[in-house]
Amino acid sequence: WKSQLYSRLGVDKSTGGADDDDGPVKSDEVIKVETQQLRGSLKASLDDVTTGQVPFQDTKLIKSHGSYQQDDRDLREERQKLGIENAFSFM
Repeated sequence: WKSQLYSRLGVDKSTGGADDDDGPVKSDEVIKVETQQLRGSLKASLDDVTTGQVPFQDTKLIKSHGSYQQDDRDLREERQKLGIENAFSFM
């Protein structure tokens, strides 16, 4: 039934995600091991001036440190029309 559903929706395959998909979501313990006990690449991500957001793999890290990123919903549609990234802020 899944193949018929995807066919009717015009989707070639059943897996989602864009070309820049980060792969399957990892458990918190695996992330801790892979990021040197939550140090990871967070400093490099925050120092990157080409974007206002941190990559998906670092969102778990900032949550572990008590913060999270969110885009401004009021500006989302307008910024998408302009072809620029969302206006991210950290709480």
